[in-house]
Amino acid sequence: FCLGAFGAIPGIILQCCVKDRGIPDHDLSASDQTNNPVKLVFGRSHRRALFSCMLVTSFLIGTFYLNFVWLPIFMTSLLETPIPYAFATNSLAVLVFLLLAPPIGMLSDCCGERKIMLVGMAGMTVLGPVAIYVISMANPVGANLAQICLAVTMCFGLAPLYAFTAKSFPSMVRLTGAGLGINISSPLAGGTLPTVATYLVDKHGIHIPGYIFTAISIIGIFGLCIAPKFDDGVYDVETINGVGDEDVTIL
Repeated sequence: FCLGAFGAIPGIILQCCVKDRGIPDHDLSASDQTNNPVKLVFGRSHRRALFSCMLVTSFLIGTFYLNFVWLPIFMTSLLETPIPYAFATNSLAVLVFLLLAPPIGMLSDCCGERKIMLVGMAGMTVLGPVAIYVISMANPVGANLAQICLAVTMCFGLAPLYAFTAKSFPSMVRLTGAGLGINISSPLAGGTLPTVATYLVDKHGIHIPGYIFTAISIIGIFGLCIAPKFDDGVYDVETINGVGDEDVTIL
């Protein structure tokens, strides 16, 4: 938990080195800009974005906890034949996930967040049950490769997530909307799915929890489908450089 303090480093860099350009929200009326952002985010204009954020973030939280928290316990405690070095493999899978996140995020900047996230979510609908089946065979090599493949597929769905969430809301309600969406879905998905997976192992067999990956991925895809439309393009760098805040435009 203490290592989480390193997460402050990017924030300090942004605060000190990046100018807040104050991009205006042309879709908000003057009266909207004076209202409470909590009231605005639950209003008709942003309710759809909030619900979409909750569903898409459920994919993030659900797959993360299943793969990196529940799965090592599944391999060591719930299988009849425990898989050796499961926690070491779990650490390797987390490392692969972290190393792939920046390049996949850059790819989403070029191709669009929705397309990259859809690749990850669609892949997880199929790979989840297959990976659990392979792991349940208790072959150490197959189990380790299955978890790493899960991590790679997850990264396509998760790396562009926060850019997607930020673009779903105008800046007037962006932090409020994203914060509510993430913090509502976190306990619902992260707090319940590992428990449900363990229950299914106990009552219905060791293969069934794989379909939880499928279900949460379908929920994430639905969240993508109902998300408000926005331009997946990047800021016009030539326009931004050397101009005042009032001249900044978005492609």
